[in-house]
Amino acid sequence: MLSSQHTTKFLLDENVKRDLLTFLISKGYDAISKPKGLSNGKLAEFSKLEKRVFVTNDEDFLEFNKEQIFSVI
Repeated sequence: MLSSQHTTKFLLDENVKRDLLTFLISKGYDAISKPKGLSNGKLAEFSKLEKRVFVTNDEDFLEFNKEQIFSVI
């Protein structure tokens, strides 16, 4: 039997469609977004602190390493 709760947590960037946030939540994922205007560094820091996969369309996050961010897709 599959659980409706998932262990993977997501943080969605402001440039990702809100529909994805709604979809992930509807499927039982812990998914959030932060207010617009936060720096890339703050978003990366939050991703690492909360162990959240960061979902973005921003190529700047390709420059971050494992010490700076939890995970990026």
